[in-house]
Amino acid sequence: MATGDSCTPIYQLPYPTGASNPCDYDETSCAFAEAVEAQLDALDDIVARTAGTVPFAYGMSFAAQLYDNNFPGSFILTMDTTLSDTDNMIDLSFDNSVITFQTPGVYSIFWSVEMTAPVGAASIGINPSVFNTSGSGISGNTAYFSDDLPTSPSMPLKTNGARLTNVCATGEFIIDVGTGYTVRSDLVTAGTLGIISTIHEYRLGALWLRESL
Repeated sequence: MATGDSCTPIYQLPYPTGASNPCDYDETSCAFAEAVEAQLDALDDIVARTAGTVPFAYGMSFAAQLYDNNFPGSFILTMDTTLSDTDNMIDLSFDNSVITFQTPGVYSIFWSVEMTAPVGAASIGINPSVFNTSGSGISGNTAYFSDDLPTSPSMPLKTNGARLTNVCATGEFIIDVGTGYTVRSDLVTAGTLGIISTIHEYRLGALWLRESL
């Protein structure tokens, strides 16, 4: 950049100022044009990737999932139904626990769990996690915990005679991911060993927001 020139604050497009050398005007104008072209090319790439639709996946589990905390480690929540998928991000036959990102960028990740924790449950930990292509967790993982759980018999009855679930949790976070990264949710019930937690409904979604930062 020529002496005395400046740049726009967001896209850093160079332009001459009153302190610029008049002899450098042509050089600065060419640099400005090249910088604008680079931004237009980036915009074209975004349009090409999202023309017609934006990458979005939303899956859930209708069938009950049972977690026996006698087994070591966390319980990996799974999906049995694809509600929406615009970018081939859910493959239930290959791995029904994950959403796999086919388009890199910044995504909003959202999830919800409805479950019944039995007497003897001290706390519930729900851990949505993002993994890179080598299976390593990346920053942005978010843990949610529910404590002081009411017992199932103390919950109100629904109109069908069943009792309301005593654990309902939702969450959302934003994260920058690459192609082939995955997201899933793990669950841990702490307390008396051998108790069975019933996950009645689980939902997991991912919505593309913008290009990678």
